[in-house]
Amino acid sequence: MFKIKTPPKNQAGFTYIELIVVIAIIGILSIFAVISFQGAQKRGRDQQRKSDLAKISTALQLYYARHGYYPPNNTTAERRCDSSRGSTPNGGGTCPIANGSSWDLASSDLKPLLDEGLIEELPVDPINSTTYFYKFEPYTRRDNAAQCSNYTAQTQDYGCGFYLATKLENDGTIYCVLVGSTAGTCGASL
Repeated sequence: MFKIKTPPKNQAGFTYIELIVVIAIIGILSIFAVISFQGAQKRGRDQQRKSDLAKISTALQLYYARHGYYPPNNTTAERRCDSSRGSTPNGGGTCPIANGSSWDLASSDLKPLLDEGLIEELPVDPINSTTYFYKFEPYTRRDNAAQCSNYTAQTQDYGCGFYLATKLENDGTIYCVLVGSTAGTCGASL
């Protein structure tokens, strides 16, 4: 009835089983490569975040070297909650984050860094979403006298320190630069 033809003995080639095994191995290796690549991307973005915060911190230190205080030099009690997503008024202890796509240069406390050429541009987080962004909060004597003990009442609006932070993507921790803070911790959230 039905006869299965067998290839001649001298004909070379792969069997279906061999092809399926090779394709499966390639598929498994591809999955490992994609997972490894995604981890490398996250680590790369985290390194960029750390580098960006160091760049802003260096510009703030240069500003301090010129003026003897950090921005802001405001004469009102209002402080800005600056982030790479925009700027909002400080809500009296809370710091709501704006829904923009970049620093609000019209009202940012970091604007003097640009005005004086201490930094070419304020870097933005590689993702810059509601989860991953850069945050800047200045410390002044008006905000917290304990953190600005070396400043007098006449200089209560001068910046005596700052908190600069971001959330790292690879491990979900908060990375920050603290200057002039007695707290000494980044906190658990932005």
